[in-house]
Amino acid sequence: MATALQRRSVNRRVKAKVDKLILKYQYKKAELEEAQLIIADAMRDFRAAFEGIVKHLPEEQRKALMSTLDQKEEQQKRHEGQKKVQKREESVETEADSELKSLYREIAKETHPDKLLDLEDEALEKKTKLFQQASVASEANDWMALRDIAIELGIDPPPPSKKQIKLLEESIEKIGSEIKAIHNTVAWNWYHFDSDAMRHDYMNQYVKTFIE
Repeated sequence: MATALQRRSVNRRVKAKVDKLILKYQYKKAELEEAQLIIADAMRDFRAAFEGIVKHLPEEQRKALMSTLDQKEEQQKRHEGQKKVQKREESVETEADSELKSLYREIAKETHPDKLLDLEDEALEKKTKLFQQASVASEANDWMALRDIAIELGIDPPPPSKKQIKLLEESIEKIGSEIKAIHNTVAWNWYHFDSDAMRHDYMNQYVKTFIE
């Protein structure tokens, strides 16, 4: 049987692990947000450069290219639709644990519309938004999102369960995959070339892949 000293040591190790995961999650989230801002600019500039080259192509090549792009866009839409269906199915299959449900109830006590009747407009809008975010987070079993909402409301969140720790690790891995996917896009690579000449050559090669 574990002694009290051994239990305290295990608890400290678990807390240290959770603290590290939280910091890693926050860093990855910030990295993803930065990448999303950059890719938005990259896509805008890439699209303008792409259209600038395409408009000077012979009509036959331009029609072939646009047809290929339309097909790729349709495939992408189907792929995104399949991902959304899969995500909904995974959400239904994953049942929230008791600690997460309890935390959500604590948040709901502070943010449910029925509790906000006497608040001023600004406070009402803020807490209504937090309630909506908490509802989404609860359905998605997103312990980190609920934790952040709880802290903002002055609620001391309980430590995550083993299940939530695993989900947190999976979230970190998923965010990393999203960042990698952005970094692997054509627009990202084009945007990060050092010179306009390198960008121009890269864009010409990209356009050729659709018309050769």
